[in-house]
Amino acid sequence: MIAYIAMTVLGAALIVFGLKKSKIIVVAGAILAAAGLFLLICALLLLNSTANSEPKTGPEDDIVIDSGNNDVSNDNVTTGTDDGLYEEGSDWRTWRSYTSDYKISDSLTVCMAPYDDKKGFAVYDSSNGSRIGSLSVKNAGFDTEIKCEDTDGDGINELGFVVSSDETVWFAYNGSEWKEK
Repeated sequence: MIAYIAMTVLGAALIVFGLKKSKIIVVAGAILAAAGLFLLICALLLLNSTANSEPKTGPEDDIVIDSGNNDVSNDNVTTGTDDGLYEEGSDWRTWRSYTSDYKISDSLTVCMAPYDDKKGFAVYDSSNGSRIGSLSVKNAGFDTEIKCEDTDGDGINELGFVVSSDETVWFAYNGSEWKEK
């Protein structure tokens, strides 16, 4: 982007200089300035469009996620064959990188894929690849330490994201949504 700004400034300088010397220099400066400005605007639009994107997960791209808070309801994704959803038992993990499996209860093991902007994770049922929610975690990324333990003694493990040496953000799953503890 610095190069595009420099192109625009150099083009403007050529226009000013060319006004005293030659119309060819003015035209060259105008072309350079216009090209620099155009490329700068394109780069800014591209950055803006990818800044808050979630990971692309193949067949589940059409899932709508509420990323406004940490509570995200179950997405109710079912398995299927002809409609582009994951088939039961298929190798669904080939679509992107996932974390290790974390056992939440006897009937649920999950894994996660980080958002592209590193501000959270999409959560999947490890047994069939169905999306069961999203977790928004400030300052968390794919390399964030993740803990899985029963912090409240109810027999169901919570997921914890270590965001600093003295802070872990814990989430509990109640069967339909994830809530920050």
